[in-house]
This record gives sequence, structure tokens and C-alpha cells, in this order.
Amino acid sequence: MDENGEFFLDHYSLLEIMKYVISNRKLKEPRKEKIDDDLISFVLAHEFFLQLFESHHKLLYEDLQLDLACRITKLLIDLRVNGSSNENEFFWRSHLQYIREKRNFNVELYFGHQKHVIIKTKEISTDLTITEDLMISVNVTGKELIDICTSIPNLRMLHLDSSEIHGSLPHTIPHCENLEELRITLSSGGCAAQFASLAKLPNLKTFVISGIQASGSQVQFFNDLRKWHRPTNLQPLTLIIEDFISGKSQSITFGIFESLRHFKIHQSFKNERIIRGEYDLNLENTCDKAT
Repeated sequence: MDENGEFFLDHYSLLEIMKYVISNRKLKEPRKEKIDDDLISFVLAHEFFLQLFESHHKLLYEDLQLDLACRITKLLIDLRVNGSSNENEFFWRSHLQYIREKRNFNVELYFGHQKHVIIKTKEISTDLTITEDLMISVNVTGKELIDICTSIPNLRMLHLDSSEIHGSLPHTIPHCENLEELRITLSSGGCAAQFASLAKLPNLKTFVISGIQASGSQVQFFNDLRKWHRPTNLQPLTLIIEDFISGKSQSITFGIFESLRHFKIHQSFKNERIIRGEYDLNLENTCDKAT
């Protein structure tokens, strides 16, 4: 403790703290996840802590690298969306880049109900998956989503189920240039024309849209779908239209095009009708109409 009453820890003391947390990890296997959580929170509190952890506990550091990547991704999204500030932001961003250079992994983001976000980091070679949860206090803006996409170049899956994005998705999503799967819920009055440009994302393989039957613009949506075009030099892209219909008397509007390769209606355990159609967007939507 110095003359101002402030208490400082040297690196030997910090290493002893780490050693204590790690020893608990070995002794209390049933609580291993909780102890790993404490350890990760500790080493990400300061750049020097993480440097000590990597240099003095190299094997454990490598074992937890994917966990660290997932936690840092969560922290950066929290900073951007919830408007919090932290002096560690630059350190977190640079270390996340460092991990990307060491480990080959993808990131998946799920923006779900009640402003709940699920973050997953998935190692490609082993399929090992780490998950973090985040509650956001506001709706995500288009600018924030662009920042999230550009700061996570290995973002491969983005689900925007029941989440409102303040801004134009067609202008936002192209910044997620390595995206392979995109899922959105159509808002009331939404149309397919506004999403036509997304069919040209070079790495996109699957595009799922739900909420069409409840949007009130079903016929317009499928008429606009005729304008979608996938360049022949790009890999195949499947558009999946998926909806849940609760009322037995509610009519269903669907587009029957040459590109429709699969259509199914079945009953769920909640007595809902689930409709699902798959379109090959590398084929032209040239004939027939919404029925």
C-alpha cells in the first residue's frame, strides 16, 4: 500500500492469484465452468493479466483460447450496443485478432426475443463450440450492426429473429461479406424487393425469411421475389421461406416458381401449421404466380 492508501499487486502476487483459481479448477471438476468463467473475467480485466496468463500457463491459455474469443466478442458487442465504455476495448480487439491468427474458428450471432443475444464461437476442425449470452438494453441500429460485422470478419451465421434493426438491412448486411447464413423476420408491410441485393452476397449459402404470412403483403412479396437474381458465377444460394400459422382458417399465400424445389406443410406439437418452401436462387423466377 502506498502513501495514498492505494494497494498495488506486483506480478508475483498476480501469478499467485491465478495459481489459486487454477488449483480450484483442478480440484472442483463439477464447478469447472464457473471457475473458468472467473479465470477468464480476471485475465481480461487488464492486458498485463492476460500476458502473464499466456506466458506462465501456456497450455491452459491455449485450452481456453476459444472461450476467450467468445467472451471478448460478447464484451465488444456490449460496448457497441449498450453504449458502455471500457479502456480495454483496443486491447480486446487486438487480442481477438491475435486469436483469429492462431485458431481457425467461426462466429455465430443470434439476436432473439426480448433483446437476448447468443454468441457462439465454433472451431472448424473440431466443431468445439463455446456459447455466451448477452442482454441488450436497446434495439440495434444499422450503424452498430455494421460495426459488429466489420469487427468480426469470421462471422458466418447471423440470425435477426424478432429483433428490430433501426436502419436499412440491405445497406447493412453487405458489410458482413463472409456471411454464409442469414435469417430475418419480415416486418409488417415488408417486401422482397428491398432484400434483392442480398442475393448477390458472394459467400451466402442460406437465406431464411419468416413472418411473410403475418406481414400483410404476401402477394407483393412473392411478386417482388421474381426480381431476385443470383449471378451464375457465385455458389448456390437457397432461399427458405418459413412460417408458423396458428389459425386453421387462415389462408396461405405462396409463390410457385420454377426455382421452388421443395414445399411442405406439417403440424407442430403446438397445433400450429408450419409451412416451409425452398427456392434455388441460381434459377430464374420466371413463371407462375403467388397462389
